[in-house]
Amino acid sequence: MTVGFNRRACVGWSWLLMLAAIAAGAGCASIVNSTKQKVVFSSDPPGASVIVDGTDVGTTPAEVELACHRNHSVRIEKAGYIAYETTTSTAFEQWDPNDYPLSLAFPPLMFIECFRNGGYQIEPHEVTAHLLAAPTAPNH
Repeated sequence: MTVGFNRRACVGWSWLLMLAAIAAGAGCASIVNSTKQKVVFSSDPPGASVIVDGTDVGTTPAEVELACHRNHSVRIEKAGYIAYETTTSTAFEQWDPNDYPLSLAFPPLMFIECFRNGGYQIEPHEVTAHLLAAPTAPNH
């Protein structure tokens, strides 16, 4: 009994191995992002409360994971100082050129990324508040 050479199976396995090699070497970890991103908060002086979207998330310096798909209101405050307020924004993340081979090999990945909010990035990545001393009431 002779085992025949199955060309179709060989071509199929070749494609599978090629796609695996592309995924392993093309920076695929950067194309599929988490739906959260770490943002670093610091202040001068340190030890200020960090309040994101009305929730106290810690004191400076702090590294906090925030949802990537929306803007966040940030307030950094410390007793005796004027509070610092800002808003983060989101932008669609530019893909690394190493991501293109994988997206060409598996085009649905590009759309999956958009629908799961992983293609967004919070700006700024670091928020630094230089707190000013609050004015004191004059003594009479």
